[in-house]
Amino acid sequence: MKTLGERLKWARERKGISQEELGKAAGMTQGGVGHLEQDLRKTSRRIAQLAHALGVDPIWLAEGKGDPDTPSESGAPINTPSIELVYASHEELRLLTLFRQASPLGKQLIQTVAENAPKQVLGLLNDAQ
Repeated sequence: MKTLGERLKWARERKGISQEELGKAAGMTQGGVGHLEQDLRKTSRRIAQLAHALGVDPIWLAEGKGDPDTPSESGAPINTPSIELVYASHEELRLLTLFRQASPLGKQLIQTVAENAPKQVLGLLNDAQ
């Protein structure tokens, strides 16, 4: 499936729900869901809610990468996105996916960089003055 619309329609039909039911579950109108399925709209800020309502991975829904049923780290399906994920940008969702796929050492490295990069940047800025 190449487009968001194709993936959305496939996941909705797999779940056995109507566009109206999906819209209500994701805080959208039936028309909004229909526009996405017809690829009249190429993206939605409701991707996380749509993915949650359909029980699919948000990265798969948004980008078509990975598997629709990608498990979380615990091995359980991703069922409930946190409030932060509901408003996460495309880049943030991609970073989360990369983090989840990383080895334990890779995860530790990513955390170390994320925690220390702001301090290092501020240090460089102070040194330049």
